[in-house]
Amino acid sequence: MLNYTYIDNSEPTKVTGSSKNNFNASAYYEGEKLAVRFSYTWRDEFLIATGAQEGFGRFIKASGILDGNVTYDISENFSVVLEAINLLDKATASIDGNGYPAIYEDSGRRVLFGVRANF
Repeated sequence: MLNYTYIDNSEPTKVTGSSKNNFNASAYYEGEKLAVRFSYTWRDEFLIATGAQEGFGRFIKASGILDGNVTYDISENFSVVLEAINLLDKATASIDGNGYPAIYEDSGRRVLFGVRANF
């Protein structure tokens, strides 16, 4: 599954949260006992906070994130689940209106394991 969105933002230094280019790609497999999903999301730089004057806002730099999920049915009532968020271990960086670094956020790769029961 693929999705591309283009937003013609006429005022990129005043409208927050709006990336010009956004792209999503997901691949799925679902069998009798095994289900696998990988999703990649990418977006252009976007404004997260406006400044008091032109050029003083804060922007999140362009970035992409890969997530995945594997589920295996042990029986009719029990499944094991492995989920990974930010598989590529990408950090998020923001810059000010002049292009200088503002905030660097590294939430890291997160891996979750669980057992699901249906009764």
